[in-house]
Amino acid sequence: AFNTPDVGTTKPIIYNGYTIAGANVARFELFAAAVPGSGTTTANITQAPLTITANNATKVYGQTAVLATSAFTSTGLVNAETVGSVTETSPGTVATASVAGSAYAITPSNATAGTFNPLNYAINYVNGTLIVTPAPLTVFASNATKVFGATPVLSAFTQVGLVNGETIGSVTETSPGTAAGATVAGSTYAITPSAATGGTFSPSDYTIVYVAGALTVIPAVAVVAAVVPPGSTPPGSTPPDATPPDMPTGTLPGVTSLGATSPGTTDPSTTDPSTTSPGTTSPGITSVGVSDTADASSSIAYPVSSTSRAVAGLNLSVVGGGVNMPAVQLTQTTPARTAPVQSATPPVTADTPPVEANRLSMTAPAQAAPAVDQPRAPAAVFAPLHRIPKHDRN
Repeated sequence: AFNTPDVGTTKPIIYNGYTIAGANVARFELFAAAVPGSGTTTANITQAPLTITANNATKVYGQTAVLATSAFTSTGLVNAETVGSVTETSPGTVATASVAGSAYAITPSNATAGTFNPLNYAINYVNGTLIVTPAPLTVFASNATKVFGATPVLSAFTQVGLVNGETIGSVTETSPGTAAGATVAGSTYAITPSAATGGTFSPSDYTIVYVAGALTVIPAVAVVAAVVPPGSTPPGSTPPDATPPDMPTGTLPGVTSLGATSPGTTDPSTTDPSTTSPGTTSPGITSVGVSDTADASSSIAYPVSSTSRAVAGLNLSVVGGGVNMPAVQLTQTTPARTAPVQSATPPVTADTPPVEANRLSMTAPAQAAPAVDQPRAPAAVFAPLHRIPKHDRN
């Protein structure tokens, strides 16, 4: 027997107790030794075959796998020997190893420890495989609200399960509630997410579960324009002054009364149309019954008596800030500043026949030369009065 079980060359072999038997025994001698039947010799001990196979493994995408040193099997150990550990490596152990790239090889090496002597074995290492499975990913469609009649575009979502800092670019979302005619009574409507894509994630690395959201339709608000009747006050504005504006005090500048005596004027029966009315500031304008006490609510008919004998009466109404009178044709006499000029219209005398109805003769005072009558365009139907503030009336 060999003196050691280990591998080696010219290993000594010691033998004894051997004998030779047979018919020709005399012809042979069992080793040349001092002691018959015993002696020594040499021989080589070679390595025994040993196979170590890495176990297959699985990991979830995003995880960093640690391959155990005991994850192997062995075939060929003798003498009840054992292997303590085996080093295993794989590119699939990193967190970013994709599902598409698997299966990844698990490479075993460096079997050691235990009771075996690696030198006594010709070790054959066999790779295992590491499979990366998709990580679970849940995509939730966000709940939404819309006003009846709107047609929203749905795209909001949340997720649970992305790894390695990855992102999702967009999610397709559909709902029957996005139609303009989707009713309030029919809501809520399901928002169905699908087809997550974009961003930095790869859909193949995940097992995606889509969870529907809810779309609620709320009533539309009808906007009705407020109609403000004439003369009313719109909401939020200041109501107009209901009190009629104050009338000017005193007589109108340059006005005398026809048919009524106003302070600062003369009786119309004695007023000469060719002279300036006493107490006036503007010549040639005749006031028709306007007095200090005239107000916006008065409507008085004053008789007209003038040297022109134009009409029998004139209805004069004070309305707001102006005088309302019938449409009349006014004739103003403009004084000549130098030599008298022959008038195309003869002057009015006591023998002049009455003028047409609804015509009123207006007279301006003579300043230098005798007055000359000139036709004037028709006056406006409504003659406004200028308002004088109260503090300026005295």
